[in-house]
Amino acid sequence: MRFISSIACAVKLLSNSFPDMRLLFLTLTLCLLSACANNHCISLKDDPTAWQALQDAWQDQQVLMILRHAAKCDEEPGCVEDNEDLTPLGKMQAGVIGDGIRDTLGEPFDVYHSDMIRTKDTALLAFGASTVDDKISKPCLPGFSDHVRNFPISTNTILVTHSSCIDSLVDREGERYLGLKSGDDAHFGIAAFMQQTHDNELKVLGCVWPKDWPALIQSVLAPSAPRIP
Repeated sequence: MRFISSIACAVKLLSNSFPDMRLLFLTLTLCLLSACANNHCISLKDDPTAWQALQDAWQDQQVLMILRHAAKCDEEPGCVEDNEDLTPLGKMQAGVIGDGIRDTLGEPFDVYHSDMIRTKDTALLAFGASTVDDKISKPCLPGFSDHVRNFPISTNTILVTHSSCIDSLVDREGERYLGLKSGDDAHFGIAAFMQQTHDNELKVLGCVWPKDWPALIQSVLAPSAPRIP
């Protein structure tokens, strides 16, 4: 949708026949930047203000954390296609995620996972207990976004799911909440923090990747110390 908007903007500008091509290039660039402004997720490690906002929201016990499972096997011996196990790296990532949540944000929280081995193992290794939820399993149904928007939460809630589900999260105008492609290997274990809003939408507070948790733990345990880049 944003890409279409940028194209429409470009077409309008071209039709006006700018005499100064430098001005045309600058304006087209601004259109494209506007179209892609939300095509990412704020890194909570790198944005202290956003991190503080998450901490405050977590204290109110109304945060939804959408977590992609940790790194899974690919072509290793014994790897079961479509129901893969976690790799040693994935198991380590799950442990780091669990330590990060407990050491920076704390309990209580509820945890749910899909019906796949990799999400169950991620949830159990990270948090110790979890409940299966078929509605966050692959393939993600068209109603996945509504399921998340209307998920009944009485405390902070963690949904351990899949990249295809995360990428299918869209608002009521069809715009994706997260512009990044969470299926890339770099996004194994990505945690997207959200809040349900009064108008039945989701507000994205930011994201944390497994490699970011040690720096966030350090910032909480030693707040005067500089964060690890």
